[in-house]
Amino acid sequence: MALPCCGSNIDSTMSRGKHIEWMANLPTSLHNESVSKLAIPGSHNSFAYNLTRSGGPDLSQGLKRFLPLVGLFIKRWSVTQKETFTEQLQTGIRYFDLRVCHVVSEASNQTSQFKFTHGLLGGLVEECLQEINRFLDKHSKEIVLLDFNHFYEFNAQFGHDQLLQLIHEIFGKKLCTTARTINECQITPDDKSIRNHPFGSLHSTSQETNRRLIPWITCRHRDPSLVNGVNIVMCDFVDSVFADSVIMLNYKTADPTTTANL
Repeated sequence: MALPCCGSNIDSTMSRGKHIEWMANLPTSLHNESVSKLAIPGSHNSFAYNLTRSGGPDLSQGLKRFLPLVGLFIKRWSVTQKETFTEQLQTGIRYFDLRVCHVVSEASNQTSQFKFTHGLLGGLVEECLQEINRFLDKHSKEIVLLDFNHFYEFNAQFGHDQLLQLIHEIFGKKLCTTARTINECQITPDDKSIRNHPFGSLHSTSQETNRRLIPWITCRHRDPSLVNGVNIVMCDFVDSVFADSVIMLNYKTADPTTTANL
């Protein structure tokens, strides 16, 4: 069904397989629980593991003017993940944060296309969604949340209607809608940050943030209606340690009488 960290010494292939069907393997008592009450690991700018050096429509004009000279430095601050969609799914990530733009491809006879963007252009939306769909074909009891939340250069000829059509063509009857509550741990650099730290990167900056995130997660519970309860927790540069920390909240017991003031 389709609904968009910290370092580790564990073998990455083995740790990914650990949670490849973590939803299907949840305790029986949770099988009928609402998705909005589960603890679900997610990734911020999930697609930004594979970015080109071509400026996207969300790149500021100030940086776009110097893109041919500083493209490499911009990329270091635009990449937010190191794993592909398939690798993230195998790690246990079930929420994807997606930012989409409309581009006209000169290489494809001026064909309109949807691409991901985070300062720089990413991959084709269609190809990435097909990748997610292939995972769901193999693991039919898993649920993936796709959060399309930023849209650039959309117009009446090629915009939301065409994107929805594409999503329906790929996922078909797997689709449904759901509500969710998100806790975000992310870093969003501005022009000044990039200019002042040209040899830095989002990855190096996020390491300390992610290191502090894990202890915070372990003090939470699933279900945002409870005090310290969470639903979706997302961060940059997700890995098995992060995913495991969130998933294991579904096995913790919390006092059901302690509700949050939502």
